[in-house]
Amino acid sequence: MPWVGFPKTTLLGPIWLALMTPEGGSLESEFERLLRLDFDRLLSAHGSLLASGAKQAVARAVERAFAKPRAARR
Repeated sequence: MPWVGFPKTTLLGPIWLALMTPEGGSLESEFERLLRLDFDRLLSAHGSLLASGAKQAVARAVERAFAKPRAARR
């Protein structure tokens, strides 16, 4: 999807995430549940095939999507 402006990395689209998240809720636990599964490959709806290393790529994407602002980490 880089040809339409998406970065060449695995990500949780912020607009999609905002639209899918229930008001006052979070989908973080659903992604944590996904990461408890054993997988190495990923074919996503909007992206390239990750033939290996998919779990690590998804873990980094989840970490970025749900990162706490520095002030909230203290």
